[in-house]
Amino acid sequence: HLTHLATSFLLTIKLNTMIILTVLDFECGRVWQYDIHTDNENMQGEDFEKIIVDQGHNLANCQWMSHSDGRINEVKIEL
Repeated sequence: HLTHLATSFLLTIKLNTMIILTVLDFECGRVWQYDIHTDNENMQGEDFEKIIVDQGHNLANCQWMSHSDGRINEVKIEL
């Protein structure tokens, strides 16, 4: 049996889903990462697009993806 503290911890993990939203904004030439904490496990494309627009981006000039790992892999290539 789980203790009350362990049960509360598991519920907190379940209720507070972390989602990274990465936006490539071609208008300003920058990459943006938004760290989203939500109780909504089933966010849809429209939900992410609303966040993107609310943050001032133009959807017509952006590409985006949602993911759970916020690490950025930077690799130098010398030619």
